[in-house]
Amino acid sequence: MDAFDSSEFTGSIIKLLEDGMSFIKRNTKMMWRKAPTSRIEMPEYADRSCLEALVNALVHRSYLELGSEIHIDIFDDRMTIYSPGGMADGSIIQNQKLNEVSSKRRNPVLADVFSRLGYMERQGSGLEKIIEWYQVCANYTEEKMPTFSSTSSQFIVTLPNLNYGNKTVLSEKKQDSDIEKTGLSTKKQDYEDLLNTLSLTTPTHNNIMALFNQFGFSEPFTRSDIVSVCGITKSPASSLLNLMKRFNLIIPANKGYGQYIFQDLEQR
Repeated sequence: MDAFDSSEFTGSIIKLLEDGMSFIKRNTKMMWRKAPTSRIEMPEYADRSCLEALVNALVHRSYLELGSEIHIDIFDDRMTIYSPGGMADGSIIQNQKLNEVSSKRRNPVLADVFSRLGYMERQGSGLEKIIEWYQVCANYTEEKMPTFSSTSSQFIVTLPNLNYGNKTVLSEKKQDSDIEKTGLSTKKQDYEDLLNTLSLTTPTHNNIMALFNQFGFSEPFTRSDIVSVCGITKSPASSLLNLMKRFNLIIPANKGYGQYIFQDLEQR
């Protein structure tokens, strides 16, 4: 058997993104097991990492190579997302540290559109985000870290299957670690569920989630932090602060004027 599922998609860039994510969800599974006070979900792949990788492929690919396509290949132990065209500056990604990769965009207009729609950040930190979302998954280990490779004509993101080859019986230490990671993931999901009930635009929703992922319920932040994390100017940052106050999402921090923290869901 060559494949269980094979699909080709055409249409606008946004439709390609939506169809690509639907294909990934259709061909991956969610495992779970009971914990003393919760249920630990164990996805094969971090959903947000898949989204970041696919956005990266669509925004930064070379559209000058006629007949070329983006490929999503899902194997037993991994998923690969192939994009035509290497790094925009001609460098080789595997020879660099991710935090030192320069943010040079091959298609700046596409990047600006996706940024305004809330699908990517202006800082160009997508590759690091792919790894960060993996690290909060229950079965993540260093061996399951996403990897990136490029040549002059292609860019490939490899996402390991987090559940492939895992033993059924986990050590007590590993179980505690999984519960802690799941707690973090559950908090993110609960907060995202709350935002989905509010009348927010997609960019605003994603900016608030980016702040929450960065600071959580305990770490204070300022308008300058919003500018840095969200990649916006001071005026939109002030507007975002006022909106979060209006929806009772944040409260003043005790550490000083102009600092805020996210309000615990149980205290809203």
